Order: sequence, then structure tokens, then C-alpha cells
Amino acid sequence: MKAFMPSKLYYQRILQLYEVKQKDAPLEILSNPEFLVGGSAVASVMDPDRVVIGFDRTPKGLTAAKRLQRLYSCWVPAERIITTDMRSSELAKLASNAMLAQRVSNVSALSMLCEEFGADVSCVTQVIGADRRIGKSMLRAGPGFGGSCLRKDTMYLVDMAERIGCQKVADYWRSVVTMNEIHMDRLSERVMQRLEGNLTDKVVTILGFTFKEGVVDTRDSPCIPMVKALSSAGARVKIFDPRLTSKQIADTLHSEGLTHGFRNESLICNDIWSACKDASVLIFTSLEEKAFDQPDEMSPGEHCEQLKMEASRTALSRFDWKRLYASMVKPRMILDCWNRVDFDDLRKLGFVLEGVGRGIYQVDASQSQAALAHPESTTDGDVKTLNVGVTFADSI
Repeated sequence: MKAFMPSKLYYQRILQLYEVKQKDAPLEILSNPEFLVGGSAVASVMDPDRVVIGFDRTPKGLTAAKRLQRLYSCWVPAERIITTDMRSSELAKLASNAMLAQRVSNVSALSMLCEEFGADVSCVTQVIGADRRIGKSMLRAGPGFGGSCLRKDTMYLVDMAERIGCQKVADYWRSVVTMNEIHMDRLSERVMQRLEGNLTDKVVTILGFTFKEGVVDTRDSPCIPMVKALSSAGARVKIFDPRLTSKQIADTLHSEGLTHGFRNESLICNDIWSACKDASVLIFTSLEEKAFDQPDEMSPGEHCEQLKMEASRTALSRFDWKRLYASMVKPRMILDCWNRVDFDDLRKLGFVLEGVGRGIYQVDASQSQAALAHPESTTDGDVKTLNVGVTFADSI
């Protein structure tokens, strides 16, 4: 049974159907969950981290598992093929995605703490990732997790725990999803705070609409709650994502009940300049850097081809930020959900910059340089304390 849902949910039904059609034929059902990565499905199949085969602990079940194992061994190293019982296989699938969701929510929670405490989440996660027991993967702060798997499988784990009476376990895993929702809501709240709660007829542009970079999937995209919150507050929300057609974006919005303002797709833009025109706020979500490296007019299809081209230098550094500044209106806020832009350079142009997990402070560069040039330090044994001027501000 190869499916995204736990195979046991189908197991009894499949047996019933098979018994009706072929009573005398032998049948063994194996659990072979998929661990595909969005945007890398082929690579996930051809070079998997692991292949899991679950089987009933019977001689026939073992024979069937060995046959499937031989099939996979044609291209998968033997040490990556894990055979186990059916229930462990099913639980491993759910737990894997739940652990990934938990890791994202952990970083989201840390980023919220960093913003209030005055720390930089990128520095914090660099230190965390240097611990080999933890590792560096999935430690980048962002807008939260979306897509069709992480939330769904985590909530399946919650449901499973509740069904067998493990309510505290269910509450724990539910908190992972809750933290993700809190983090996504906080992004919209920061925009509202910057505009002092007055969003009526103000243009807020969301650049990127897929749930992450490199995919064309909008299911459970972090952008959806942003659109809901901002449009409900009176903002005119524009959307641009070169990987998607206007119809794909409109269909997603309609399925979420967001028909107001998007019915004729007038706020769904085909190029970055029309999307940013008259915007008070830009929100960078899943838009790839190469999307900034484009001519004025380009159809979605043409841009998709350009996105496939490898750039030898960073497209963000080539982007005409002065033109962007001129096309926007005050306060000219940029909320960079992935902390990719050069905050210092854009702040000098007059933009109001905010990121995720970037502490609510700014370092006075002149004071810092002066302090480094003429350190006034106090010595305590081998420990020296450098006095560097730090001023607190409303945003990063």
C-alpha cells in the first residue's frame, strides 16, 4: 500500500474488496509510505534518504516484504531500506512529517522571542546548528510551514493519539500546528501595526504565493492567512508569483472564500512592477531571488522558463531598488519573511525594513566602528568586555 495516508486506514476495506473479487487468490498487503519532498519528487524517489517497508509478521508477509526489498535494491543501497511491522511503518510516516513541522515551529517560536528580546535568529540558529546532535537542516526562519503534508500528518498524529487515549501527547503535537498559526498571524499583525491599524484602501503586495520556493503548490500556503487578515482589515492586496497563472491564484483564493476583490483577478499581477505600484507594504514570502531579475513585461510562461536558468550572481543585488522606491508610497515597508535582502542598503534608500527573528534594535554603525577602533574595555582575567553603542528602535 503506497499512499500519503496511513495504510491501516485502508487495510480492512482492501481486504473486503479483495475477498469479494478473488476469494481463492493469496494476498499480502505491505505498507510502503512515501517521503517525497515538494519540488524534488523525482530526486526523492531516485535517491531516497530511506525506504520503509511494513509487513505483517507472518511467513507470507515476510516473503512479500523481501520481494519488494529486492525491487528497491536495484537502485537504493541496502542500508537505506528499512523493514518493520505495519504499525511502525504507518507511525514513522506521520512522525517524520510531524518532526519536520515541529522543527519549523521551533524556529518560528525562537524568531518571535528574538524579535522581542533584541536578538538575531540567524545567529541563534547558527549556534544551534553547530551542535552535531541537532544539525543545520531546517533551521532557517521563515513564514511558517504550509503544503499538503506537514499539517495534515501532524493532525493525523493528534487524531491517532486521541483515539488511543493519549490526550497529553495529542495536545503536545497540536501545539506544533498552533504555534505555526500564531507565527503566520503575527506577520499580518506587524503590517497592521506599521500602518497604525489604518489599512483602508492601502495597497499591500504579497510577492510569492506558493507554500514554499520551487513549487507550484498553494495548498496551506502561509500567504492565505495573510490575505484573509489584510483584506478583512480593508487593504487592497495584490499578489504576484511568476510560477503561477492568475487562474491558479484566483482558484485558491476562491476555495478559501476570498472572492472579494479577486473575482476579476484585477489584483493578481503578471509582473513585479504592476504588483508593486502604489504599494505601502511589500511582503516577500516564497518569491525566488531570480524573480527580481526580469524585464518590465513578461508573461507567466516565459518567466517560468527564466526561473529555471541558473544565475551566476545574486539577482537581488541587480534589482532596481530605486525604481521600486519611486513606485511605492509611504511608509514603503518591506517585510522580508526569509531575511534575504540587504537591510542596511535598503534602509539607506528610505525603505522601512522588517524581517523574521531580527531583533527590535539597530546598532549605531558609527558608534560601533569608533568603539572597535578605540576599545574602552574592562579586563577580568582573560575576558574583555567591549562597550558598543546600541540604540533601540521600533523596527529592525
